[in-house]
Amino acid sequence: MTAVEVLTPPPKLVRDEFDNRDHYEIVDGHRVELPPMSAESTGIAADLALALGTFGAQNRIGKAYTEMLITLPLDEERNRRPDVIFVSFERWPRNVRRPDTNAWAVLPELCVEVVS
Repeated sequence: MTAVEVLTPPPKLVRDEFDNRDHYEIVDGHRVELPPMSAESTGIAADLALALGTFGAQNRIGKAYTEMLITLPLDEERNRRPDVIFVSFERWPRNVRRPDTNAWAVLPELCVEVVS
């Protein structure tokens, strides 16, 4: 006799008001909620951040970050949350702590948006 495993689909996730509460950008002074990334896009961003982070660490030139809210040096208030950024130690020295704020006032050398 052969055992048969019955696979049941996972329950559907119910979206609620808290899904994107911290996932936003500031555009011209207005808070704009961002849609969630797909699993595929999240994986691509993670792979890219790992590769950039490894390269930066091996060459002692900088660090990679994911989903970091950054303040852009523009006349209008604009905070963006790229999927991946790379910041060199020239722009932000390794011995200087990142600020304890929601947005980091640094201009990365590289910003990546993964299309999802």
